[in-house]
Amino acid sequence: GMKQAKVFKIMEYIIAAVLLVSLTLVVPTAASQSTTVNEDHVFLSNQDASNDAYNLLLHAFATEGDGSLLSYFPDYYAGAYIDSDGYLVILTKNASESDLKLIMDVCENENISFNLQLAKLL
Repeated sequence: GMKQAKVFKIMEYIIAAVLLVSLTLVVPTAASQSTTVNEDHVFLSNQDASNDAYNLLLHAFATEGDGSLLSYFPDYYAGAYIDSDGYLVILTKNASESDLKLIMDVCENENISFNLQLAKLL
């Protein structure tokens, strides 16, 4: 009777303590997972916009040449890549203000950064 009730009470405390601990362990991982999912979403939408911008740029280069993608790259264009945040980085070398403006106008995209320092190493 009395002894059994005491045992049950102790078990209740143990179960309550275990539940409390397991809940506190679950909360931070759930939070960090949601930020990862959010970061992935931001990266993917940036990457999507960057890909569109890059294709517009290639198309603009091609129409200035004879229409084929490989025929024409301006001397100031040193390549491009998508960075870890999904932004398009366009490498230029000795590009004038009007060259940079042309790229910005063609791409119409805030997800672009010019990485001039890297290009100067080329």
